[in-house]
Amino acid sequence: MTIKRIVLILFLIISVILLATRFLSSIDQGTTITIRNQTDQCLKDLVFVSNANKEGFNISNIAPQTAISFQYDIGGFNENAVNLQYISELGDIKNYNIIGYVYEFYSHIYIDIISISPEGKLNIKVETLK
Repeated sequence: MTIKRIVLILFLIISVILLATRFLSSIDQGTTITIRNQTDQCLKDLVFVSNANKEGFNISNIAPQTAISFQYDIGGFNENAVNLQYISELGDIKNYNIIGYVYEFYSHIYIDIISISPEGKLNIKVETLK
């Protein structure tokens, strides 16, 4: 083999290793979820859940004008949705579809709770980062 072929083969091997390492490390970390309560009310009894990960992340309390962050495995691509459940003070369970169809890896999901209606409905804004 010539030196050019050896250098080309080494370059390709190193490139594949670096790409595989980057791809696998980002999957293992999960997704950072940040829920920001931008209301003047305390939010209680929230559950963050995806279809792929049956164990929801329970949030008992978010004080007004504060945020919480946590790591969560939203699961694989093309198979699930991400939801937020809210149990209102009246005892009603309301489901909010955050991401209807996971088609790529998200490094971060921001959920801004803008307001709460008198009926207990949340006004939500969602932003995702890849």
